[in-house]
Amino acid sequence: IEKEDNFGEEELWSLSFGAPFDIARHDTTRSIRSIYKKRFHIDTLSKIWGVDNADDLKRKYDMYLDENIMKEYDSDFIELRGYRNFEALKTVNRPILKKYGEGYCKNFYKVKDKIMKIIKEDYPKDYFDEVSFENVKTLIAWPYAKAGNAVKLAYNAEYIDEDTAWDMLDEIGERASKKYRDWHEYGIASIYGRFLMHTQDIDSWVGYIVDELWDYDETVWGEVDI
Repeated sequence: IEKEDNFGEEELWSLSFGAPFDIARHDTTRSIRSIYKKRFHIDTLSKIWGVDNADDLKRKYDMYLDENIMKEYDSDFIELRGYRNFEALKTVNRPILKKYGEGYCKNFYKVKDKIMKIIKEDYPKDYFDEVSFENVKTLIAWPYAKAGNAVKLAYNAEYIDEDTAWDMLDEIGERASKKYRDWHEYGIASIYGRFLMHTQDIDSWVGYIVDELWDYDETVWGEVDI
């Protein structure tokens, strides 16, 4: 059950950038207050994020907001995106193919095809097009989402107060809104940022973004513009 708060559009906007992680752990996307107890947040921060206090959080937060954190992956994304499919990439045998491996590069295009297929099936033709994919210039949405998640966890672990949490969430939003035109671009960047940075299967992450957060009639992304 979601904890309801009388938050306005400004607060919902600030919360929206970390929303993929809320969806992943079945938490509320409409409140800074989690449905889980304090111990859950302390344990999650420590075991997964390496954060045990406010100073740890600030270091992690600054790292995620570093403008250069995704520089290498941005270049790789733009290069891979430049080929129509895996076969076209394999024909030219670029170094990036060796860097990530055939299986992983092949999955890059499978994920793109999956996103496009779901969108074409579920949304009107003018609702989404490949332009959104081509307009993504940076994958920093992924560390932004991680930063937003870490801040919410830290607030619920009582490492930071509410004013500090909102200030940090607002900064994430202000930065992201300068880099992405809409939640489609932010979502795509989040998906591929996770995909390239962690070289892991992302079917579940695609689901959180495409199947849930892009369902604008039901989610917080449908309530606020980026």
